[in-house]
Amino acid sequence: MNLAQHCKLCDYSQYDIEKGFFCGITQSKPDFKNKCAEIKFDEKYKQLIRDINIEHHLVKSTKALTIGNLIVFLLIAIAFMVAGYWYGTMAWDKGIVATVPFIIGGIGFLVLPMATGPVNKYKRDMAVAKEKKERLDRLLGVYNISYEIEITVRKDLHGNKEFDTKLEFTRKHYR
Repeated sequence: MNLAQHCKLCDYSQYDIEKGFFCGITQSKPDFKNKCAEIKFDEKYKQLIRDINIEHHLVKSTKALTIGNLIVFLLIAIAFMVAGYWYGTMAWDKGIVATVPFIIGGIGFLVLPMATGPVNKYKRDMAVAKEKKERLDRLLGVYNISYEIEITVRKDLHGNKEFDTKLEFTRKHYR
């Protein structure tokens, strides 16, 4: 496990662009086996828990919109492909060879990325957010800390979001 991850939670930690995270008490890089004996949990770890869980919540909340987008653009793509095929067969039956059916069908294929792109983005974003959350939960588990978080999203007239969080800890002996 990356020991600097422990420092991100600690209120004693400091960061320097050249040195990275280091201990504010010892002024050196983290050097311990499983957990730090000097770690101080106060505001940094609460804010990190909120930030990571809000990010996870935001990604999860886009799932329905992503599925809706997939269905709409997939139907549009299929409609263009079917229309191109239908128009092409009608023209062929009348003895006409036309490029318009190929163009109409081609538009259907061009619309497909608009259906699958957001799904791929959702899957990628969810994997990243889930990994961050799991990594944080594993790290807190080393210190026997677990939490429950309730996130409430408030929107103003312009669509800006504000988040209210209710964070409760179950803490056993962490030293």
